[in-house]
Amino acid sequence: MTKLTDKAYDWQYDTTESRAKNIGYVFGLKGVSDAELPKDAKIDKDSILLNGSINSGLLHWGSHFGTGATGVGALGWGFGFALLDSALRGDPFEMQDGYFGYVPVSKAKVGDQAGKQFLDHIVTATKKAAKELGITKKFKIVVRDAYIWGEPDRYAGKNIYFVNERSGCKITDDPKNSCLVKVYVSHPEQQTVITPVIANSKVIPAWKIESRDIDRAALGYDSLTLYRGDSDQFPYNKYDLYPIIAKYLPQYAYIYSAPAKTKEYTYRMPPMIYEKNKTLFFVKPQR
Repeated sequence: MTKLTDKAYDWQYDTTESRAKNIGYVFGLKGVSDAELPKDAKIDKDSILLNGSINSGLLHWGSHFGTGATGVGALGWGFGFALLDSALRGDPFEMQDGYFGYVPVSKAKVGDQAGKQFLDHIVTATKKAAKELGITKKFKIVVRDAYIWGEPDRYAGKNIYFVNERSGCKITDDPKNSCLVKVYVSHPEQQTVITPVIANSKVIPAWKIESRDIDRAALGYDSLTLYRGDSDQFPYNKYDLYPIIAKYLPQYAYIYSAPAKTKEYTYRMPPMIYEKNKTLFFVKPQR
């Protein structure tokens, strides 16, 4: 592959858009536009950025918000998420959950090496997140190679199973199986590009890692998907798991969480991007 030069990459960080929107733009995330909140909603300069993973909230709406929320879906955040739900612009439902990011050329000399390295980061971070959440006390983690259905020789990535062995559960590819949770992490594609380091808007030679599953029109093999069978047996959803996974990822890896409604929350959760120790929302900055 031919490496691009600095001159071939003309992207610039747009300070009128959220950090989430900027990151999404770089990696081809379509359909999500920044929401505009009322002027009296006090937001962080990066548009509702939560530091320390999800434990220090910087968005406040009167008395409805406070700091120290125990999770993204904590009760104290409900009003704000309902507000974001009503303020969503674009068509965020065109995307599905996915991962994306880049691997600096200094860390991987060839594209296949970059893809494997990135996939290993996701798998390792998922294991660490499961241990931190206490999932490993009840569920055994099993990682297996995944292949495209109907094409047994075509490698697709990894399946990470959380198996409750006490209930006699057997590993199966059926996501409706009530005994297990399956996190599917696919083998990424690689491109050689000049990729911006979003933190400081500089560019470096890197392998771009994109999740094709972010666009539903594309083949749905490259994604990070949490299949949750029986929520009584597995009392965690993606809002518990994804930010903790992101905490253990390198600075150049991101997870996109599409809008969703879970049985735990009455409101629809907005789109988010998780990066290391941060949760980013699509909200236009107030300057």
